[in-house]
Amino acid sequence: MKKPTKEQLMEDVLSDLSWQQIAEKYGYTDSRFLRKWAKIWDLPPRRKFIKPSKEQLVDLIFNQKLNINQIAQSLGYSEGGWSNVYAYCREYGIEFDLRPNAELREIPFTKEQQSIIIGTLLGDGYLRPNRSGTCCLVMGHGEKQYDYLLWKKEKFGHFIISDKPYHAKKESVHNHAPFFTINTVTHPYLTELRTKFYPNEIKTISEEWLKQVDELALAVWFMDDGSLNKRYGTMTFCTNGFTYNEHILMKDWFQDRWGLSTAIDHIKSRNQFNIRLHRSSSRRLREIISPYVPSSMKYKVVFKH
Repeated sequence: MKKPTKEQLMEDVLSDLSWQQIAEKYGYTDSRFLRKWAKIWDLPPRRKFIKPSKEQLVDLIFNQKLNINQIAQSLGYSEGGWSNVYAYCREYGIEFDLRPNAELREIPFTKEQQSIIIGTLLGDGYLRPNRSGTCCLVMGHGEKQYDYLLWKKEKFGHFIISDKPYHAKKESVHNHAPFFTINTVTHPYLTELRTKFYPNEIKTISEEWLKQVDELALAVWFMDDGSLNKRYGTMTFCTNGFTYNEHILMKDWFQDRWGLSTAIDHIKSRNQFNIRLHRSSSRRLREIISPYVPSSMKYKVVFKH
């Protein structure tokens, strides 16, 4: 970084460069330092008029396809200038989603991705609303399931906004192992699901939800929340976050939809419940879900012979 002389900064201020461009010229990432010196030296305002016309703003958005921060920078604003761009859009009556990754919200999830979403929500995932009420899908797993989390990340592709899973500061409840999370962009489909699946802001099992569970969703649900008792050859869904009435609904659904016989186990110490499949049904469940289980999670479906 090199601090310009008063004469050099005067020349830049009178040019058509934006403050961001002036800062980059001298090796700064933020223009505030140079703006401070311009004020100390009592330099005149920049020539460039940073409020665009409606036509200019339309060109930046629809023709040049710049995002909100790029538009702010091109107009000469420093960090935080995006709020002015929104104000101009409102003033000119320009309707456009300038949020980051806006184009992804117009793309529907594939059937495979929808199935993974449905299964994940039954398992360890949840829908997180932002201030405007639109939702993203948050998925988190411990260190042992890190490769499984990467499998989910690959399946969602560009809908995942982070380059790699976030290492959460909190420790998981299982042996204090590291915990990792990823999340999708906010999306209308996810916002709609929260309306359906979170009545009164509580995740609640319903017939409508269960009707959307196909083989892949069932596999993801088990990989998230299922366990295998190799000694007895039984599989259990750790559904202790749901009520007893919801377990009755799930028990009937397993029988009617999949022909699987289950029992509702009562965890008396916590007054919670789990769904446990009988031995023969556990092997039948393995047959159903095994084609969808990635190699990193095969340990959950390997029985003792």
